Amino acid sequence: MITVLIADDHPLITEGSVSILESDQQKRFAVVGTAATADDAVTKYKTLRPDVVLLDIRFGYANTGIDAAIDIKSAFPDAKIIFVSQLPPETFLLQGYRIGAMAVLVKNCSNQQLIDAVLSASAGEQYFLPKLAERLANIAIGSDPNPRFTLDEREFLVFSKLAEGWNSEEIAAEIGLSPRSVHNISTDIKEKLKVRRPAEITRLAIRSGVIEA
Repeated sequence: MITVLIADDHPLITEGSVSILESDQQKRFAVVGTAATADDAVTKYKTLRPDVVLLDIRFGYANTGIDAAIDIKSAFPDAKIIFVSQLPPETFLLQGYRIGAMAVLVKNCSNQQLIDAVLSASAGEQYFLPKLAERLANIAIGSDPNPRFTLDEREFLVFSKLAEGWNSEEIAAEIGLSPRSVHNISTDIKEKLKVRRPAEITRLAIRSGVIEA
């Protein structure tokens, strides 16, 4: 039987995933635990050592699923992680696979796709939703420094605020980081996107559809 840990801060999503897996007619899955925060996901993974973990990307403004995955993979390189999110997949798709995810799913995927992803992950095989596979292919052959494809989730959040005209202090207060941390993230954003001035950030955000003109 494949043991699964489910980490999501929305109880309905957690309950739905549990129901899908535990109602499998072939009785292949056992949900051994659930977590409502990224930190709890790391703690429970270390205790339960499930075969597969379903990990949400965003847990409010606290640590993200990306943070949790990095912590888990640093201690257990063979961990089988599946990311699940309601966010547009472009904002984290590349990063998810780069840190070793077995699959990236959207929360409106079908029951069968969830089951297939868990089965593939448990077997050590990556699983790709057809639409996301196409998106990955387009990213791989393109050269557009689109922030949705280039930035990780936290960077993308800061980028969005910068594009709307927020300053570092305002962003720090909104997302619970220090102004220095926001400044460092902003510097990384500018280097990744090859922009220097606030006006360039705003123009790029408009071109890439992050904000409206």
